[in-house]
Amino acid sequence: MPGYWDELCPAYTVFHPSTGTFSVLWTDYAPDFAEFLMHYRADVARYGDDPAFFPKGPAPAHAVNLSIAPWLDFSAFNLDYGRDYLLPVFTAGRFTEEAGRVTLPLAVQANHAACDGWHVAEFFRVLDEELAFTAAPR
Repeated sequence: MPGYWDELCPAYTVFHPSTGTFSVLWTDYAPDFAEFLMHYRADVARYGDDPAFFPKGPAPAHAVNLSIAPWLDFSAFNLDYGRDYLLPVFTAGRFTEEAGRVTLPLAVQANHAACDGWHVAEFFRVLDEELAFTAAPR
């Protein structure tokens, strides 16, 4: 059923190179980035080597999927989550640096039953603003 959350937490994968498999972890949201980063690092340290699919337990309902594919540089990416999956999925690839400029491919997969192109465009507009602010000299 469609709805909204006041805050989201990321669900992300940890790759196990020895087996070519991954585990799904999630970290609770914290408005302070330093605090969030501390919790993220603690989750990865505690559960990152566990080969279970959900070593911390299944992600909560307010988790949003972040998929990282650092092996790929892409212009489009699609995973089929099924027609009933309403949460967006964000996939980032391998970053590249050229002439002092860093780029990172980012794909957003959204179910049209939950949002429109305007919502995706609004996400990228806000992301562009945040990145411009972060990169601006202070």
